[in-house]
Amino acid sequence: MSDRWAEIIRTPPVAAAEWVALPENGWGAIIAYRVGPGRTRPHDFPQERRLVTEVCTDTDGTARRRTLAMTPKDFADIVESVNSYLVDVGLPPAPFTWWEVVPPDGMTGDAFLKHLEDASAERVTATSGVEVARQYAAVLTDEIESIYAQGDVRA
Repeated sequence: MSDRWAEIIRTPPVAAAEWVALPENGWGAIIAYRVGPGRTRPHDFPQERRLVTEVCTDTDGTARRRTLAMTPKDFADIVESVNSYLVDVGLPPAPFTWWEVVPPDGMTGDAFLKHLEDASAERVTATSGVEVARQYAAVLTDEIESIYAQGDVRA
């Protein structure tokens, strides 16, 4: 485990009125890593609430959905996907898959995530491959450093 991830895990989280759960993907892991110690913690997500949605589309276009319990293989696939994404953007693999962070002072969790989505949509120009992931990582890093620095919060 990298020094930064270790520091995030061992630093007691700040007392906060709101913690925002991040998506269990590379994007969420980048945010967790960049927000950093004290304002990031593993999201305690019980095994029985880990679900996947299966979508089957019939030949007539009708989609059928069903929700199933996540299997160990599903979980391993998510972990592999997240860590592969992190390595592609030059960050160390994450020790957990689910994370939550304290949004910047003066922002709700929804506003924080929307801000990051909007900035990424405006600034990511690559259309495929690892270059897209690297551009997302750069935008997320810049935005997180900028908005947390405005409140003198370590990014």
